[in-house]
Amino acid sequence: HRDLHSFPTRRSSDLAMYIRCQIAEGRSMHTLTQVEVLDVFSGLRRDWRKSFLALLVLEVVEALCLKDQPNELIFELVLRELKRLETTQQPVQLVQSLLMALLSEWGAEPSLRYCPVCGESVVGESYFSPRAGGLACKTCAQAKGARHFRSPEFTSYFQGLLESQESVEVSGEVLLEAHRALHKWLQHYLDKELPGFLVVASSQVICS
Repeated sequence: HRDLHSFPTRRSSDLAMYIRCQIAEGRSMHTLTQVEVLDVFSGLRRDWRKSFLALLVLEVVEALCLKDQPNELIFELVLRELKRLETTQQPVQLVQSLLMALLSEWGAEPSLRYCPVCGESVVGESYFSPRAGGLACKTCAQAKGARHFRSPEFTSYFQGLLESQESVEVSGEVLLEAHRALHKWLQHYLDKELPGFLVVASSQVICS
């Protein structure tokens, strides 16, 4: 037998529970022998915005994790941050920092502080390009023909996500920009669509 800690999945009609399962391993199939409920995430269930954000996190984890390849570090990180999500007053900032931390743990985070084209520090206005590898400086972006640039406020906030931006006060517009940038990056990295990003963007979770 073995113990398996399991997160709720994005297929749940409601935010599910944190459970411990005991599994008997067979030659071709495994048998579930015992289930114990450890946490029902009541703080997330009571807040539809936080529920949507939590389900987005689980969707990203499911997309990044290899099947049947346990990762204790990721498990503990996500569980700890979901518990913090229940009580935080800045849920969007917490989740965006968590998503960047997950990418960092997988070695898949975008270049944020140094232009992936010229290597110079990125300050002020910037241009986010998954194909280029992250935040490009305005000079390099202009040389490539870019015309629309990210604001200095976005650049500073997005660069700080690896250090956690939960306590930082930023506009809803910047949070939505960061959400879309993370969506573009993960879509490019995984080569697949993640519907949870579209749900969060269209349901006023961020700007409300």
